Amino acid sequence: MTANEIRNGKALPIAVSAEYSKCIQMLALAIDYCTENKGSEAALTEIGQAGFARFNAILAKEQPLQRMPQNGGFDAAERVLLTFWACMLFYPKLTLDRFAVYAEMNVLLKDMLAGGWFA
Repeated sequence: MTANEIRNGKALPIAVSAEYSKCIQMLALAIDYCTENKGSEAALTEIGQAGFARFNAILAKEQPLQRMPQNGGFDAAERVLLTFWACMLFYPKLTLDRFAVYAEMNVLLKDMLAGGWFA
């Protein structure tokens, strides 16, 4: 790809596709994390509540009927993440307006996997 093509936006679809692929991988890791900790007595911390409030806001645009209770633990988190994963896998949206959504989800998922969302 030439510098002129990049300046004219030809690289944007590639960037969206890359963020989408990264998001699918991060969701899989987050689902595994929740599955491994399923059944524990852990509940969301304040940071986790804020993170899942943002997940709920994003998810409300994708699947309006699926919501996570703010006091949910790993079981509820797993359900929300599986819903995201299914939506993204079966109905991929690789349009330019999705770039910010995928990038934000990647940041949220990375933060969740770093710890501090459950206590």
